Amino acid sequence: MTSALGGRVQGEWGKRDNRHLIDLYLHIGRLIVERQEAHGWGKSVVEQLSLELQKEFPAQHGYSSRNLWNMREFYLEYCKNEFLQPLVAEISWTKNVIIFSKCKDDLQREFYLRMTRKFGWTKEVLIPRNHHLQNKGLYCCGICFEKCDTPNRRFHL
Repeated sequence: MTSALGGRVQGEWGKRDNRHLIDLYLHIGRLIVERQEAHGWGKSVVEQLSLELQKEFPAQHGYSSRNLWNMREFYLEYCKNEFLQPLVAEISWTKNVIIFSKCKDDLQREFYLRMTRKFGWTKEVLIPRNHHLQNKGLYCCGICFEKCDTPNRRFHL
């Protein structure tokens, strides 16, 4: 499988363009799902693919087993949702992982994708760190609104 990805990985990674990186990760996620459906791939195969990609592209990051599993889940979440697909390409991979792992329906995902793009929310906004704020209503889907950097960004929703 690494030889099939080889040219695509080098070409896409070299551009350092977020849209291309997200497209690449969706592609890798799709390949993992297809191989699992066709051949009954399990955990060890994803781990092996991770090692192969890391060996083939040692200067590039993002091919850990955990991240490959994230790519698979990312693909499964967005493959049939043509409405959200363009939105995921507009924010970083890290922010996408936080949003798709914390939000369990498309409406929540759409909201956080749009707000992250519009207001430049950081991962500190998206990752809850102060659990006491949950009782004050400053969290939704585990995302911390108090971490927004200005009152306007915090409440201009």
